[in-house]
Amino acid sequence: MALLEQVDAAGEAPPRVPDAAAPITVDQLETVCITGSVGELLAHARRQNQQSLDVVGRSAGVTRARVQQIEHSDNVELSTLVKIAAALGYRVRIRLEPVNTALPPLTTGLLYRQGAV
Repeated sequence: MALLEQVDAAGEAPPRVPDAAAPITVDQLETVCITGSVGELLAHARRQNQQSLDVVGRSAGVTRARVQQIEHSDNVELSTLVKIAAALGYRVRIRLEPVNTALPPLTTGLLYRQGAV
């Protein structure tokens, strides 16, 4: 069962990924990030950009099969995520939210540089 189809402890299903044909809002993107897998988020971005698996794979320097595998997975190497996100016109940002409210949140951006990742 896809992560977005799971039911939380209160018995409520999380929001669905927005239709790829419709523009995505910041609120919808945040919902996808929170409740969906990274693969589902990349698949949504690829469909919204109307790019094929082949095009994204070539641009990211990975195979079509690898892009498809990542889109159906909850686990992806960070370097591959950065490459595919860059091929789709995005950058990856990681934000660590503190459990202890005395700590500040930490955010970093990851950029793909040809030959560096």
